[in-house]
Amino acid sequence: MTNHSSGSRNFWHLRREPLLPPQAPQVHSRDGYLRLCASELASLDWVLAHFIEDTRMDWMRCGAAEWSSVKDGQVLSLGWDWFQVGSQGACIDLPAGIRTNIQIRDRQGYDLPLPASQRHLLGAISRIPWHPAP
Repeated sequence: MTNHSSGSRNFWHLRREPLLPPQAPQVHSRDGYLRLCASELASLDWVLAHFIEDTRMDWMRCGAAEWSSVKDGQVLSLGWDWFQVGSQGACIDLPAGIRTNIQIRDRQGYDLPLPASQRHLLGAISRIPWHPAP
């Protein structure tokens, strides 16, 4: 803070650094999310980090999966819960949400709204061979 005197009055204000527009969109920020555009997300190679099945239920299979990738030295993560009822294929538990440190940005570098970002993340998950073995 700086103090500027003008006669008998003191004016206090915060000194702020000028906010310059970035030359390129941020890849990461203080909120912990790593920013990617949709094409960067689609080009990632994912590696299985964890795959857990909860065996306490007799009538359905369920568990959690987490996959990771590395881009520019940063570890990216995608995690979700899954379930399988009967002989049908396993499904992502969408109400539980996707756990990730990825935020999708648009072509101008702005964060996409959560629903749009989630659609891109679901697209990435659909390209991963994550389904449990029969």
